[in-house]
Amino acid sequence: AGTYGIKGNADRVEKALRALGKVVIDPISVGNRTLYRVRVGPMENTGLAKLALKKVIKMGHADAMIVSDLVNSP
Repeated sequence: AGTYGIKGNADRVEKALRALGKVVIDPISVGNRTLYRVRVGPMENTGLAKLALKKVIKMGHADAMIVSDLVNSP
């Protein structure tokens, strides 16, 4: 849904998006800064991901996008 430099902003977005499903805040290091990436999901399929994206954008997060993580199988 977005990436934020202030943890409190990420927390507010996480609360607002909970109705859409599981929401995770991932801290990431960029240079000497910690950013907080807010993600919704995982989703069961692409159709559900697209529907969630539309809702996230409608909630005011115009730069939101679908991100797919690769999972290694044994």
